[in-house]
Amino acid sequence: MNKSYLFKCLKVLSEERKIFHSEDDFNHAFAMEIDRTLNRESKKYSVRLETPIDIIYKKRGTNLEYNYTAYIDMLIVVGNGDWIPIEIKYKTKNLDSAFVDHFKVEFNPKNHSANDVSRYEIRKDIYRLEQLTGLQKVKKGFSIFLTNEPNYWNYDINPSFMDGHYRLAKRIQKKDKGWIYNSVEKYYDKKSGRYYSKTNGKLHFTYSAAYDLQLDVKRDYEVHWHHYSDVSTTEFKFTIFEIS
Repeated sequence: MNKSYLFKCLKVLSEERKIFHSEDDFNHAFAMEIDRTLNRESKKYSVRLETPIDIIYKKRGTNLEYNYTAYIDMLIVVGNGDWIPIEIKYKTKNLDSAFVDHFKVEFNPKNHSANDVSRYEIRKDIYRLEQLTGLQKVKKGFSIFLTNEPNYWNYDINPSFMDGHYRLAKRIQKKDKGWIYNSVEKYYDKKSGRYYSKTNGKLHFTYSAAYDLQLDVKRDYEVHWHHYSDVSTTEFKFTIFEIS
């Protein structure tokens, strides 16, 4: 399996499903399409969802490491014992009006406004997959991101924004340079060395365990966006990263 194979599966899926209710809906529909395609050619594959796997994370700015159980969105188990893990992301913005497909099912996607968090989560997925490729039974993995939010493919790395180092227009950098606090309303506490909100005095959300990780990856990853579907007045695009 390679990128071209997943492109083929996504093209077939786009003819049947131009849009999804949620990330789980996309993951399930894509898994079914992969299962159909793989087992049409060979009965040596099993497609699993939400498989728990232990991952080692490192806290940003420290040598502290800890184990965390992550659930891999999709896992393809090959008859020879190999695993192919796939991480899925699906983020949407509101449509001008609800979309009704040819089965008369109505879609009115949510507006996922936290683009900064989503960009960070893509790097986190790649980091996880790189760890898994260190296992003997995992030769490669894939991260797939589908969205109709143009901000993801229009804006490149920019130090003027808090998530500037996590932008996805052209590339993901090998070194995780972290969040950029210059552009947010905050104040710096010299004693703790952390940033707090000026409005409510709370610690900035990026210091929570999920977003305070050092996610260095093994290489730079180029980002290429591809057309998936047109729905009402919006376009869905996807990008695929192959991790090996």
